[in-house]
Amino acid sequence: MRRRLFVALSVAALMSFALLSCNRNRQPEKPVPAPAEKEKIKVERVEGLKQIGLTSFELSLVVDNAFRHNISVESGTVTLFYSTSTVCSAELIEKVFVPERSTSTVKVPFTIKLSNPIAAYGVWNKVRRGEIDNISLTFEGRVKVGPVGRNVKTANMPLRDLLKTIGVSDDDLRKLTE
Repeated sequence: MRRRLFVALSVAALMSFALLSCNRNRQPEKPVPAPAEKEKIKVERVEGLKQIGLTSFELSLVVDNAFRHNISVESGTVTLFYSTSTVCSAELIEKVFVPERSTSTVKVPFTIKLSNPIAAYGVWNKVRRGEIDNISLTFEGRVKVGPVGRNVKTANMPLRDLLKTIGVSDDDLRKLTE
């Protein structure tokens, strides 16, 4: 159960990075205010996590897409760091598609690669205790909004900032990891 939650958090981070990257304005001549953009796409909740193989999983997310375009995450990798050490990474197995102007369940197939299993266990215990200040994430991937695709990279985003962005408080995190 704890391993599944750790995996779910990693993939939720992957999807959040990818989906939040869609909110950036592609046309500089028509800027859109940031608050309106953030409201256009959001991960409402995690519906479930199913193990497919030894290191492969499928995360079910309910995603609200208010954009007038379909969104797809064509490829993506989230790498989790503790201080400067790589702990693990989650990589999409296949493209993720979010239909336009809808709230739908999105299946996110991914695989987990542990760089250092002992460090991953230590980080998991730190997350359970709420000590997430030294944990950061990096996202690299290709996101497509309608017909326009682009490569996206977000480096060293603190986990605390990501959790605030997707609406998870420290107390929520502690409850999830109990």
